[in-house]
Formats: sequence, structure tokens, C-alpha cells
Amino acid sequence: MFIIELPVKKSLIIPLGVVLFAFGNVIFAFPNQISAGGITGLSTLLYYHFGWNVGMLFFLLNVPLFAVAWFFSKPLFVQSLGSMMLCSFLIGWFEPLAHTMGIRFILAGSIAGGMIMGVGIGIMGMANASLGGGSLTGKMLAMKFGISFSLCTFVFDAAVYPFFYYLYGWEQTLFSLILTFCSSVGIFAVEQFRRIPGLMQHKVSSGR
Repeated sequence: MFIIELPVKKSLIIPLGVVLFAFGNVIFAFPNQISAGGITGLSTLLYYHFGWNVGMLFFLLNVPLFAVAWFFSKPLFVQSLGSMMLCSFLIGWFEPLAHTMGIRFILAGSIAGGMIMGVGIGIMGMANASLGGGSLTGKMLAMKFGISFSLCTFVFDAAVYPFFYYLYGWEQTLFSLILTFCSSVGIFAVEQFRRIPGLMQHKVSSGR
């Protein structure tokens, strides 16, 4: 498959993606009780319902997927594990900001939050990393079968919404779907940006 050879170090690119994803969650999604779906959505759902630390839930629920990633691609596992642990820490640490700095406007939260989170995931995908959940599943399917990374992520993430609807009703579910769609648009935009000639160079790699 094609792996991006970044003009700057992955050690800078990956944390940038993680920070954008965490920022989109804490500032836009949490205050409006909406979610990006997938593992993030399930963690957020349990946080809304039981008050458990969302960062710790995000970490624990990702463990089975990372067990699969270990056998699938060691580089993907290592880079994604670091991203996921950093994201778990940042979301848990910045969680109180949702109450003091959060944007409490559900339409803006779903659109802006989704785009910011999607760009963050897309940036990590460029560096052959993910946050676990739908982005890790999408990355593995894209590497194995050449399926669209953004499409795989959207399908995986949307699977949590029947539970969301049952607990919170149609409004939160609808705007959560909008957030997930906008997140996929953000991922797709980064995928297209990296293909602009002259911006980045490609090298062929097995990804293993």
C-alpha cells in the first residue's frame, strides 16, 4: 500500500491530530451531549449515563481492537497505541472544560466539532496511525482491501447510534449522525489534500 512520507516528523504530526480530535470532542461534542459514534461514542454514552471517566473508558474499550492490530501491522499498532493513550489522557484531563468553555449550540457543535475531529483523524491516518475504534478498523480495512478510510470509519462509528437513540431520543441521535458525517468529510478532505502534487511524496511500503 502507499504510506505518506511526511515532510515533518511523525512525532509532531500525530500529536497534532490527537489534539484536534480531543478538542473537537471536549469543546463541541460533550457540551451538547452528542457523539462521534464507535468506541468514542460508546465511551461518551457511558459517560453521559453513569458519569464514568470518558478517557479511561475510551482506553479500555479499545483494548480488543488493538489486540487485532498487533497481529495485523506492528507499525500501525505502535503508532496508534501512542495516539490512543495520549487521546485518552487529553480527553480525561480536559473533560472539565466542557462545562466552562464548551459551545452549547448543537448544530454548530455537530458541524464544527465533526469537521475538526475528522481533520484530526485524517492527519493521523496520513502518518499511518489512528485513535482506535472506527479509525483503526477503517485503517486496517483500507490497508488490506483498499476500501475508503473515511467510508469504513463512518460505517463503524454509526453502529452505536441505535443505543444512542434508545437512551437519548431522536434529536441527539440526529445531530450525532451529522457530527459523524462531518467527521468523515474532514477525513476525506485530508485524504484529498495529501494527493495534491508537490505537497507530499509517496513511497511504497507493506505497512508491516
